[in-house]
Amino acid sequence: DNDPTEDRNGTGNRLFTPEEWERIMRCSEKVLYVNGNIVTMDAEDRHAEAVLTCGDRIEAVGTAAELRPLAGPAHREVDLQGKTLYPGFIDTHSHIEMYAAWVAYAYCGGTETMQEALDILQHHAGAHPEQPVIMGYGYDDTATRDGRGPTVAELDALFGDRPTVLVHISIHAAYVNTAMFRLMGVDPDKPNDNVEVVCVDGRPTGLVTENMALRALAQLPPVAAADLKQGLLTAMQKYNEQGFTSTIGGGLGLGGIDNAMTLQVLGELEREGKMTVRCHLPFFTTGYRAAKAAG
Repeated sequence: DNDPTEDRNGTGNRLFTPEEWERIMRCSEKVLYVNGNIVTMDAEDRHAEAVLTCGDRIEAVGTAAELRPLAGPAHREVDLQGKTLYPGFIDTHSHIEMYAAWVAYAYCGGTETMQEALDILQHHAGAHPEQPVIMGYGYDDTATRDGRGPTVAELDALFGDRPTVLVHISIHAAYVNTAMFRLMGVDPDKPNDNVEVVCVDGRPTGLVTENMALRALAQLPPVAAADLKQGLLTAMQKYNEQGFTSTIGGGLGLGGIDNAMTLQVLGELEREGKMTVRCHLPFFTTGYRAAKAAG
């Protein structure tokens, strides 16, 4: 009387087709979430009180009474206590491999003033004398009361001869000091005809954009495979904490991070069953060769 594949009212409507039901019954890692506000985000924006999962797949959505017979005797049940449950969010543009490689550096986002970001960066520099390049990331000038980034002179005053780069939250711009300009092959005392080196009164201000920002990032020491792997585990944990279970990359291989190594490390994590974020990683032409080499 409770056959989920049965056409109950002659309308052709079933909970599952026989094929779907067979696949569901083969799964042994079932979790039933009950007593919640399940937001399906389907075309009708329907809500439900329970959802049944099998491994990393959503098997069924409905009432607890409908789903318990499908879960089987060995399932685990989670009481949501009236809380809301969404499907995993998809980050439509990010650079998870950059985040992973930058775990060792200073996060300078969320500051109300430019000085606060510089204090974070200066503290990091003092705590890590072994790092040949000082790097901070996530800085958003538009969110500060200053409404600007630091000048080359301001960075020189704080960091002297240590090459320094403060990356804008967009990753399409960065602020660098004189030592970093020299590493990049840019004369900090002369006008530059490259529009990506912003100049005022005939001298670079410290702000670089687009390809020149990427050139600054390319001066960072290469990240080791073991460090990238640990960084990816940390990055995925942070993504999951915010509700993200998938990410679409903004271009693999930017910022001096090796394409082949990134793909090899991701492959290792997948084989080890440690991938908690689905990664869609578009990359530039040379990346195809790296992908093939990485298997």
